[in-house]
Amino acid sequence: MSPDTSINPPFSKLLIANRGEIACRVMGTAKRLGIATVAIYAEADAHALHVRLADETVFIGASKAAESYLNIDKVIGAAKSTNCEAIHPGYGFLSENPEFVRQCEGNKITLVGPSADSIEKMGIKDTAKAIARDCKIPVLSGYEGDNQAAEYLLQQAELIGFPVMIKAVAGGGGKGLKIAGDRDSFHLQLESARREAGASFGNEKMMLEKYLESPRHIEIQVFADRHGNVVSLFERDCSIQRRHQKILEEAPAANFSTQLRTEMGAAAVKLAKAIGYEGAGTVEFLVDTQGQYFFLEMNTRLQVEHGITEAITGLDLVEWQLLVAAGAELPLKQDQIEIKGHAIEARICAEDPAEDFLPSTGAIEYMTLPETAPAVRFDMGYVTGDRVSSYYDSLLGKLIVWGPDRQAAVRKICETLGSTLIAGIDSNVNYLQRLISSARYRQAEIDTAFISNFVDDMQGSCLETVHWAAAAASQAMLEHGYDHRNGWRLNGANGLRIGLKHKGLTQQHYLTDSGNKLDGHRWNVTVGEETCIVEVDEAEPDRLRIVDADNRIREFSVLRSNSQQTENRDDRIICFEGNKPFIFQLINQISDYATTLIGASASADLAAPYLAPMNGTVAAILVAADEELEAGTTLMVVEAMKMEFPILSQHKGFVREFFFDVGDKVEQGQTLLDLEDT
Repeated sequence: MSPDTSINPPFSKLLIANRGEIACRVMGTAKRLGIATVAIYAEADAHALHVRLADETVFIGASKAAESYLNIDKVIGAAKSTNCEAIHPGYGFLSENPEFVRQCEGNKITLVGPSADSIEKMGIKDTAKAIARDCKIPVLSGYEGDNQAAEYLLQQAELIGFPVMIKAVAGGGGKGLKIAGDRDSFHLQLESARREAGASFGNEKMMLEKYLESPRHIEIQVFADRHGNVVSLFERDCSIQRRHQKILEEAPAANFSTQLRTEMGAAAVKLAKAIGYEGAGTVEFLVDTQGQYFFLEMNTRLQVEHGITEAITGLDLVEWQLLVAAGAELPLKQDQIEIKGHAIEARICAEDPAEDFLPSTGAIEYMTLPETAPAVRFDMGYVTGDRVSSYYDSLLGKLIVWGPDRQAAVRKICETLGSTLIAGIDSNVNYLQRLISSARYRQAEIDTAFISNFVDDMQGSCLETVHWAAAAASQAMLEHGYDHRNGWRLNGANGLRIGLKHKGLTQQHYLTDSGNKLDGHRWNVTVGEETCIVEVDEAEPDRLRIVDADNRIREFSVLRSNSQQTENRDDRIICFEGNKPFIFQLINQISDYATTLIGASASADLAAPYLAPMNGTVAAILVAADEELEAGTTLMVVEAMKMEFPILSQHKGFVREFFFDVGDKVEQGQTLLDLEDT
């Protein structure tokens, strides 16, 4: 139900001051409205999808965000040099920076977003809480003062009562947010929050809030114009989070009363009116188990999860942003906006859920997404062959589905995730599918503790003998082919040996012919001390059926990497069980001495605790060489994709030497330090 602006678009040329999926998303609406688009890009994004999709591009500097996407002068310079009338900031980066708004105004460029005054009032969380109190909106107890001395903050935390939330007053997205469970952990969490906030927002000021153990995280989408009109576009449930960052959202919230929807919507609208807000904004609340809601913060920008609001209202929120920024009134009044059906969003991220959601970087060797339909939408910032950098966050894109009711939406998103295949980097696609398939999710038993309480049997998520067998059988088929007249023979009775490597593990495989079957072939594959029976149909040689040691039939699809950025891609085999990929590299010569058992090798890897967990940067070194340490001491911190990962001592001892300094880049698997155990 969006207005027809094809004849008179609100702007003729728009610069998008962002990257990744949101830049691509904004371009889609802009182009539909007949607006020319300009992309900015840093060095790491020279070949990024948003750059390829734009009408014009401007290079703005080095990969580090502070030298490119966060540099106001460079962004405005790019807009002026390409004669852009307006800038859309997306979310993150400069989207909630009041100085950026002022400089746009000074250069007679329209920023698609609220005023600098609104951002300052709501973008700084302590000020926002004070305004919410004035509006008689409930807030959590806490501390929002100017005294930032660590000992004073600890005293305030003790008055509030542990656990407490340590939260950056600026920014959002879970950055600069830590939970201190007791006084012993407070200082460590405070320093970590300060570092993240400084790196992400350039502001290390902290506030404290009482931490609710298992609330629901409910947010209200509001929209306002400069003519005094403000509407609520209803709520989204964003409770399912990891590392305090959302990964599953839905709208409307399940098991949510009409009364609560009305009250929270009215509170959000009241807050927006109180500050003369303009544009898209989101007012976030926590709702406790008794149904009492508390103001959390207001995000003065478009949200990542705006797509599910679009799905249940039939609106294009980016189009509304552009219209409002050009001075138009809101296209609809409150009584003209209705909830239709149910929508769910899954954030597809480059991370490994099995390793505590460690970010993953590198080339995407393979990506295939199901065909989109009116009820299925992908907002993606990457395609096959693109590289995921450690400089930015891990979000690859979003899957948004709609159904006439929640049950239908759950079924649809499960089916769609099951057909979403990504390989070359780790992704959370398989994990998201398992989350949504769980009984608790299907029954809408949702709160912010959902992930920590999620019981997952990890079926198909860990490397097993059958995955090695599938890859080995696929390689044998490629080398020797299949003769439907005479059957397939592996060098007679001697069989065939194939060596494969997966993430540093090597394995030798012995394949012997097990005879023909009616519509294909069957053979034995020996991996270590186990033997699997592998079957293949002649009609689908890339699809395998394997009987594992427990006599279960497992199905696999096997293919070759088709990334143009992967070295020796002809020697790499991608094995999918469902939507979970395992990548193997062919080893032409493998000796018995190089062969390792899966279990033994995995244990050996886990016994090396001082390796870089991912590609990143050393953010902090917290102990001195030769200092006596207890087990569990944080030795150093590695940062990647705007998140911190501590390196802990596994035993008592002392560090003989750190091999990297603060600010140094490290690669996954590099040894970080030498620790002498005592």
